[in-house]
Order: sequence, then structure tokens, then C-alpha cells
Amino acid sequence: MINRYFIVKTEHLPHNLSTHYIGEYHYIDLPDGHHCVVVFGNKEVPEEWQALPHILDSCTLKPEHCERLAHLGINPEDRGFTIAKTLSKMHPAFKP
Repeated sequence: MINRYFIVKTEHLPHNLSTHYIGEYHYIDLPDGHHCVVVFGNKEVPEEWQALPHILDSCTLKPEHCERLAHLGINPEDRGFTIAKTLSKMHPAFKP
């Protein structure tokens, strides 16, 4: 099963996602009112959700995502797998 990672504004979270775990989602609250969300498998997500690099991608984060995740120890040069490993220190469900 593949985990996918997203940055989501509060208003775009599913209405039933009121806890840090529900079904196929887990999330970490970010200080600016966004959330970093992990989705298990191929579950569809709203188009407003901003994808983070896949764990096998060699691309880096967009600048706005770097700013939102910097307090978690994410660096601008980090790739998908490193990002997932760093996020998993905050929430074990983010483990790649």
C-alpha cells in the first residue's frame, strides 16, 4: 500500500475528520491552520489538497510547503522519503 502526503487547509478537511485518526487518514496540525495529511492507498482526495512529493520522487518541496513544515524539521532540500521519515517522528502513521 502506498501512502500519499498532502497539505490541507482546515476548511478542506472532510467534515468527519475531527480527530487525528479516521479511517484512511491521519494528520498533523500545522501552526498556520493547515494540516499535513497522510492518506493510505488510492483513496480519492479533494482537488484543493496540495500533494507533497511522493516518497520515491526526487523532487523537493514547494517553497510555501517548506515554510509550513520547517518547524517539524523539514528542510528545503529534503526529498519525499526523508520528508515522510521526519513526519513519522511526529506521528507514527506517516512512516513511509
